[in-house]
Amino acid sequence: PGSTAPINWVESTVAYAVSQIPAQKLLLGVPWYGYDWNTATGPPARSLRYPQTMELASRFGATPQYDEASQSPFLKYTQDGQEHQVWYEDQRSMIAKLELANKYGLAGVGGWRLGHEDPGVWDPWKARLSYRTWYLAEGCTCKPFDTWVLIMNPNESPANVTVTFMKENGGTVERKYRIGPQSRFNLFANEVVPNS
Repeated sequence: PGSTAPINWVESTVAYAVSQIPAQKLLLGVPWYGYDWNTATGPPARSLRYPQTMELASRFGATPQYDEASQSPFLKYTQDGQEHQVWYEDQRSMIAKLELANKYGLAGVGGWRLGHEDPGVWDPWKARLSYRTWYLAEGCTCKPFDTWVLIMNPNESPANVTVTFMKENGGTVERKYRIGPQSRFNLFANEVVPNS
C-alpha cells in the first residue's frame, strides 16, 4: 500500500520528461481517485472516488492523516477483523502536483476522472491553471462506444467553454458552450462527431 502518485516519483518523472520533450508540449496527468488496500489479504486494491473515501472514514471513525514524504493523504480502518489502508488524493495533495506544472512550465494538467475528485481541488486548480487549456481523456472502450463529456462550472459566474474534438483523421470539430454558474453540462460527443 502507498500513495497513488507520490510527489517525489511524480517530480522525477516530470523532470525526466522535460529533459526529453519541450515543457510546453507536456501535460501532467493527475489521479482523482484512491485505492483501498486490504493489508491482510493483499492485492488487488479496490479503487475509490473521493466521496466513497470520506464515507468510509465516517463509517469506521477513521481519521484522515497526511504523509509529508509522498504529499498524500491516507486513512486506516478495520473491517471484519482485517486492516485496511486507503490512499487517495485531496486538495492538499493536488496543490503539490499543480505546483509542479508551474515549476516546470508544463502546458497543463489533465485529471482522471471527473466526478472522482475532492471538490476542494477546484479552487487551487483554477488559481494555478485557469489560463491553460484543459485536456480530458474520456470515452468508452466497449459497445455501444458512447462518449460523454461532463463540463462543470464550480464558479459564481458563467463560463464560456470551447470544446475541440479531434477526429480519427486528424481533423477537428469545435463547439462553444456557455455554462451557468455552479452548474454542469453533459455533452454527448457521438452527436458532435458521429462515427469517430
